[in-house]
Amino acid sequence: MLLFVSPFLLATDLDTLSRENMRPGVTEISRSVYDLHNFVIYICIGIAVVVYGVLIYSIFKYRRSQGAQAASFSHSMKAEVVWTLIPIVLLVIMGIPAVNLLAKMYDTKGSEIDILVNGYQWKWSYEYLDEGISFFSTITSDKPDQYSFEEQKTNQAPKDVNYLLNVDNPLVIPVDT
Repeated sequence: MLLFVSPFLLATDLDTLSRENMRPGVTEISRSVYDLHNFVIYICIGIAVVVYGVLIYSIFKYRRSQGAQAASFSHSMKAEVVWTLIPIVLLVIMGIPAVNLLAKMYDTKGSEIDILVNGYQWKWSYEYLDEGISFFSTITSDKPDQYSFEEQKTNQAPKDVNYLLNVDNPLVIPVDT
């Protein structure tokens, strides 16, 4: 039974688990994104526990060695309604906070500076919307004189606490903005 347990669940410290998660942001909206992400992950974990629980229970309860016979029905309106309504309810429960958060994210009234940031696999693009300035920023190693990002990415060099956070052209925002 231990084969079915995830190694992350066997971790003895929360620091190991937190490294596998997103980092909480510094702004109110980025913290809300982090909270929404965790909320949805917990719902997905709950779904997985229920589905696999029913699956494992069914495997052991209705096995041939216990004399189980296959059911002869071909249609159940109750079952179809239930397995249609449950996903709809779950999607609504996850969708309402997501839509509200997206509305907050796209509301830029009262901002001092507007910057459009797009993330790519190993790059960021920044565009200061009011200034007409735009540039790309590529992820780099935290110690470029010792090893490259490619070496870190392919596990040929050590990764430190700032792995995936260092860039060659960082975003600059005026103080107190």
